[in-house]
Amino acid sequence: MARAFEDKNIAIAQLPVAPVLARIAGGQRKHGVDCGPEALWPDAARELIRELNMDDASLTDISENGVGLMPALARLAGEIERLARAGRRPLTLGGDHSIALSTIEGMLRVHPDLRIVFIDAHGDINTPASSLTGSLHGMPLAAHLGLFGERELPGVGFVGARLRPNQLALIGVRDLDPAEATFIDDRNIVCYTTDDVKAHGMTAVIEQALKQIDPMGRFPIHVSFDVDAADPAIAPATGSLVERGLGQDDLDALAAHLAATGRVAGLDLAEVNPALAKDEAALEATVHTALSFAAACLS
Repeated sequence: MARAFEDKNIAIAQLPVAPVLARIAGGQRKHGVDCGPEALWPDAARELIRELNMDDASLTDISENGVGLMPALARLAGEIERLARAGRRPLTLGGDHSIALSTIEGMLRVHPDLRIVFIDAHGDINTPASSLTGSLHGMPLAAHLGLFGERELPGVGFVGARLRPNQLALIGVRDLDPAEATFIDDRNIVCYTTDDVKAHGMTAVIEQALKQIDPMGRFPIHVSFDVDAADPAIAPATGSLVERGLGQDDLDALAAHLAATGRVAGLDLAEVNPALAKDEAALEATVHTALSFAAACLS
């Protein structure tokens, strides 16, 4: 199975999906996001296994409790790498978006030409020096791009800084810090805001984004979805709400187009926070938004 992705007779979309519970909260400061996997997984088991080729026997549960944030993230990267090498498509249920340090790292170890579709209201491309909050969940892409490393943030050395700017597309961005905007402009990173989506439609946006980062349509795709990319009306139980987000029609079109490529090799769901739901309906709406997107992408 180790060469499953390299066998041209095996389509990526036919590979089993392997769930990973990433109970990670230390990348930000709000209580409760480590309970996101607990909120997602029972529904994931019911909604996704019926629709997908789900290998839930390989379920992995990773927590930072007792080991600390950085060792847990390093372990998560190793687990994602193991699953990818074994011919699985990791579905990582977070947890805050610092999990992207691990998921993208693990996938890049196996697929150096991986393309990343990063769906988030924020850029997540700050460094320890540029961040206004000091929160790690706003830094994963900067680490992958080599903007900082072990010297600036002890423990992050497991990230190999393998990502090139032309492998990355940001979708749904609408809240960038000044340094993030500069990094994106200076490195010509593909970035589409919600205004772009409203102006041109999601289908046109994702078609153009994929054409820019993978003109020949050849490479595996890793999708990293922070639920704050969605409008708060459909995903209110998260820690960094930003108005005027992606609507359900936008997410449906995005997921359908990604699935149609047949090349979605892994997916993250990040920042579902049950503690921030004002009531059960708010949590249910957020979980549904996350899971319906994942199910459509991985179908």
